[in-house]
Amino acid sequence: MDLPGISDGFRRLRRHTEAAGDMSAAAQDVRARQYERVCENFRILRRKYDSLKEVHQALLWGDAVLAHEGLAAGLPAVDPTLVEEAHRVGDVTTAATLGSGACSSVLEGAWPDGRPCAVKRISKRDAKTLQEVRNVASELEALRALTGAPHALELQAAFASRDHLYFVVERFGEELYALLKRDACALAPAQQAGVVHGVAAGLAHMHSLDLVHRDVKPENVLLADVVPGGGFRDVRVKLCDLGLAARGARAPLFQCCGSMGFFAPDMLDPAGYDGAPRTPGASAASRSSSRRRALFARVWFREYKASSPGAATATASTAASWPI
Repeated sequence: MDLPGISDGFRRLRRHTEAAGDMSAAAQDVRARQYERVCENFRILRRKYDSLKEVHQALLWGDAVLAHEGLAAGLPAVDPTLVEEAHRVGDVTTAATLGSGACSSVLEGAWPDGRPCAVKRISKRDAKTLQEVRNVASELEALRALTGAPHALELQAAFASRDHLYFVVERFGEELYALLKRDACALAPAQQAGVVHGVAAGLAHMHSLDLVHRDVKPENVLLADVVPGGGFRDVRVKLCDLGLAARGARAPLFQCCGSMGFFAPDMLDPAGYDGAPRTPGASAASRSSSRRRALFARVWFREYKASSPGAATATASTAASWPI
């Protein structure tokens, strides 16, 4: 065996390996510089995007657009002196977040005199379409119209800053869903009937004012004064979250909205939907009977969000002529 030849071979192999390593390091350096340029381009695009969002927000919530849509009078004017801090807005002290949505959140609050309240904070920046602005205006209109009704939350204040809208409502009870998630047997049979009656009464009052809720589900039903093992009247019921509420008879509605498993099949009608019966010759007595059967049927919430969420509520929606 030629040992000098083997040694020379190892030396050549080492030189080739070192050269390959140098090439790899150079390639890595090129890739690193390319990545830095990509990051810089992304930062430039992000700044342009943020600038466009500022312009979009100013236009979408501007006086000209709101006046053109007939919304200027209904929404609170921007208050440049409004105090917005981490745990305070205006005179209201805020605390924990109770819930959140696509462009809003609900905060636990309290007035200076200690009265509890809930603060819905709506981000103008996160509202992307004119329809979302219309929904906000419709929600405030519904809150004002329903204030004082026994099955609706009281609107206590509404104010606005450049970037946010705030709706302050009474703090009332807890969600039906949260209650039954904690204890599936929390409501006695008579109280279950009382809950259904309260929801039906709340919807009936809304319909009498030409308002449709369009998002009735256990999370949007609030209960208070629940007496364990109580009777029909041992529970108070209020509807909440009117973010999708709308007038039902001004013109046909076409927005398919709400929560899957709970929205009314009427929303799928290509001709639109409203509060009027679609079949002129339909029997009013038949509709009334179907509505009573649907509303006062035994509704089981234990299977909610399980195998077939909202089947009973969907049946109730189908029976009624209003898309609740």
